[in-house]
Amino acid sequence: MRRDDYFWHPDTKDIHVSLDRHNQQNPFASPEVATSANRREHREPVPVFCLVVLVMDLVFCGLRAAAVVLGMSILQSTENDATLARIIELGATEHVAGTLIVLLGIPANIFLLQRRKLGFYLGYGKIVAVVGSIIAMGMQLARFQQNIRAENSEQYVLLAIAVAILALRLALLLAYLLAVRKLAATHYQQRG
Repeated sequence: MRRDDYFWHPDTKDIHVSLDRHNQQNPFASPEVATSANRREHREPVPVFCLVVLVMDLVFCGLRAAAVVLGMSILQSTENDATLARIIELGATEHVAGTLIVLLGIPANIFLLQRRKLGFYLGYGKIVAVVGSIIAMGMQLARFQQNIRAENSEQYVLLAIAVAILALRLALLLAYLLAVRKLAATHYQQRG
């Protein structure tokens, strides 16, 4: 290496080698370009809790995408107007919220794993969609609970399973919210 391949940065008081995007030495790069490249290379990894929650949520968003596609195909194949009206009455809000969860959640998780700022906005949008979905599910459960007959124990089992699923969704939503907040705190702390 020649002496021209090095530069001195006043913030770190170190000598840095200027590298281009292919990790080749670039003697013509300005110190600003080299320091921003060095900052990207030395970025803190995503915290383990955030990584686990985001990857898990990415998997759940993929499953939700399959459910949305299945729901759309059921709506397309329904010929009876009364059945279609009943499906739309029960699941329209849930279906719209599920579509938003998929459309916002998958890119949000990918951008958050890459620590891109757009991921935070999409992540908070996904949180709002999940809250809407949980509210719709709660309303459906309340309607279902009113129609339960005392002699039918199978309906009570279904209600208990639905309430457990609702509690699990609330726990996953809380974990996702904490992961996004923690990632945002470490992101802005590093930019500092």
